[in-house]
Amino acid sequence: MPNVSVIISTFNRPSLLRQAIESVCSQSFQDWELIVINNGSTDDTAQVISEYVQKDSRISSVFQKRSILSRVRALGSRLAKGEYVTYLDDDDYYFPNKLDVQVEFLDKHKDIALVYSYLDLVDENQKIIRVLPEKPAANYLELIHGNAIQLSSALFRRKCFNQIGSFNTSLDSCDDYEFCLRLTKNFPIAFLPVNVGIYRWHSQNMSHKKVLRIKNEINIYKQIWKESLIQEERTAILRRVLELTYWRASDAFASGHYSDACLYFFMAIYFDPFIGLSVPWGRFSNSIFQFFKPYWAFVYSALKLIFVRRSNV
Repeated sequence: MPNVSVIISTFNRPSLLRQAIESVCSQSFQDWELIVINNGSTDDTAQVISEYVQKDSRISSVFQKRSILSRVRALGSRLAKGEYVTYLDDDDYYFPNKLDVQVEFLDKHKDIALVYSYLDLVDENQKIIRVLPEKPAANYLELIHGNAIQLSSALFRRKCFNQIGSFNTSLDSCDDYEFCLRLTKNFPIAFLPVNVGIYRWHSQNMSHKKVLRIKNEINIYKQIWKESLIQEERTAILRRVLELTYWRASDAFASGHYSDACLYFFMAIYFDPFIGLSVPWGRFSNSIFQFFKPYWAFVYSALKLIFVRRSNV
């Protein structure tokens, strides 16, 4: 039985997939299995996977019809045999120390269910934008403030899945965040301050993905709200939902969706009249400007809607 199961989901990225697989093969820790799930690729991805399966008996593959990522991750988790499990997107890759340092940590700390580390966030030209996470979370309360855990930066103790279940397959984004919240509520986690890989930022469809992420994240908080929580946790959820509402309003305003902007700015201002001072939006840091900005944006959006409706009469 392998010590670590690495799960890669891939769709139509054969060249990047090669780099991801090679990063697993190049690990200084070698007691692993690699499960590559071909998520309905229509190019030569299957051929690339086959090359590696034939070269290395530790690598296996599964083909499934195109599906959302949460279902792919859940499938990979069911197939995993290792004591520990980690996940790698096909466009990202590990540094050679990833498994070595994290396996050693979990071996020494039997109570820890998840250990995660830094990743370099890079653009399409491989230029480092920043290091993730900017603010690591040490517990459930801190994780409520935002997802600090990138799946590829983490190593999970697989037996914990038996208690909390796997990924929520009803979510088409933020399934990783929901899973980590569930895990952290039930088990202790740890942050190991070493850099273990590369996380690629893509410009394609980023605005659409951000809107979807905000929607799903708010739905996750709605579900958490029904659970037994301490007052600090409820306060953190309310604050986070308010931040997401303000960011949704800002995105809608920037993209010219003034009906949504009007609605979400109204909600944000209603629940926190000083929201502009506590949630950053834009380049200007002047406190007076930041305070009035959501009010100005709300009025501007409302006037745009009135003007459009009158012009359509």
